[in-house]
Amino acid sequence: MTTEDLVKHCRYYKGQEKCPSSADSLFWNYERIWVEYTLKAEDENTFEAQELKALLKLYKDAHLENFQEDDGVPITLKAFLLNRYEHWTDSSDGFEEWYLKKYKRE
Repeated sequence: MTTEDLVKHCRYYKGQEKCPSSADSLFWNYERIWVEYTLKAEDENTFEAQELKALLKLYKDAHLENFQEDDGVPITLKAFLLNRYEHWTDSSDGFEEWYLKKYKRE
């Protein structure tokens, strides 16, 4: 898997070194980190692989594994976004609405 393969799933990060002024910098940075983690996670013994596995478990524990499953956003990116959402809100309640309105902007 390459950076180019992964950024196809990103709405904001397209592999740039700096966030363009037209992008949402928070989501751009989350996607950038997700791409970096995913690339490093190809080696299952890395910190990043273990972190993504833990985030995915939390995502599934929140019963979100079927949420927007066909929207083109990988489940590991959604799990990463859930982690960031919970960081700011201390709960997974409301994640779906936040994801659709703030991240997907639907």
